[in-house]
Amino acid sequence: MIQVDRAAARLMGSALGLVLAACSGGSNPAATATPSKRQAAQAANSAQKKGPTIAEQTAGMVSAVSLGKSALPVGLKFDLAARPRVGQPLAINLVVLPQIPADSGSIAVTSADGFEPLAADAAADLEAIAPDEAYRRSIQVTPARAGVLLLTLGVSLKHDEITETRQFSVPVLVEEPAHK
Repeated sequence: MIQVDRAAARLMGSALGLVLAACSGGSNPAATATPSKRQAAQAANSAQKKGPTIAEQTAGMVSAVSLGKSALPVGLKFDLAARPRVGQPLAINLVVLPQIPADSGSIAVTSADGFEPLAADAAADLEAIAPDEAYRRSIQVTPARAGVLLLTLGVSLKHDEITETRQFSVPVLVEEPAHK
């Protein structure tokens, strides 16, 4: 009798295994949708850019103040390479942050009251521009006097056969010259 119970248990176990296998087969749409959702999520994650984000690339930088009203969706951040001093050249690191694609662009100094005359190459050109990318450039100025000096920069983008400009202000606090 023990032999019959073991045989029946094996038969029941095999039947249960077949029933469970049939239930988790391809006929259940929810079961097949889960792997495709995972695959889609993995494909989306692999399609995303690798490397640092815009926030990480511009950490420690300050946003330049936009002057006036402009519909051009572009941002500008800056930092100073050194402490500004009267008569000493100063590099200003800039990052242009466009939110639209453009064929080309430029950064130009439009006003530099309180600075020595700028070199002819004070403008910086930008090649083909993709949205949500960071474009680094540097300009060099020399403060002529102490105090809070304002540097006005124009960021121009050429897109859809038009060129639009947005003006930004970059404040530079220049120290008094050291007295000996």
